[in-house]
Amino acid sequence: MAFVNEYISQEDIKRYNLIELQNYYYKLDYSDPFDPKTEKLRWTIDKERNIWLLDAISRHLPDPREGWTGEVYFVLYYQGRKIEIVLEAIGGDKTLDPIPYVWKVLRIKEEDIKGFDKEDKQEMLKVLQEALSEYGLNGWADYEYEELGSKRPKVIAELIVEAK
Repeated sequence: MAFVNEYISQEDIKRYNLIELQNYYYKLDYSDPFDPKTEKLRWTIDKERNIWLLDAISRHLPDPREGWTGEVYFVLYYQGRKIEIVLEAIGGDKTLDPIPYVWKVLRIKEEDIKGFDKEDKQEMLKVLQEALSEYGLNGWADYEYEELGSKRPKVIAELIVEAK
C-alpha cells in the first residue's frame, strides 16, 4: 500500500495521542487549543508500513496580521518515533503536471532521531519525500477536491537538504 491523505479516525487519534500533540504545536503559534468538535485532523499515511505524516502547524510571525514565517512543522511517524521536521515550502510550477514541488529542510529535531546513523537518516528523508508527494499542496484527499468539483493535482516532492 502507498501513502494516502485522509481524515484521522478517533481510534488513531487516541492511539497516537494526537490531540495532545496537535495542541503542543498550536501553543507554539499562540493558537487556541485544537477542538475536535469543530476541527478534523488529517494525515498522510501508509498503513501497511505504519508510517504517517502530520502537518502540525504553519508558524505565524509574532504579529499574526503580518503573515507567516514560512516554517511548516510536520511530524513524521517513522520506526515507532514521532519525528519533528521543520520545512519551508519553496513551491513549484503549478502549470506542470505533475507539479515538481520543492521543500527545504530547515531542521530535524535531533533528540527525535537519536541513534540514527547516516543511512537511517537518508532512508527517513526518502520516506518523507514520498509522503510529501502524496501530501501534495495541502494534504487534502481526492474526495475533498471532488466535493469542490475539482481534481487533486499530482505532485512530485523534491527535498533540499543542506549538509551540516
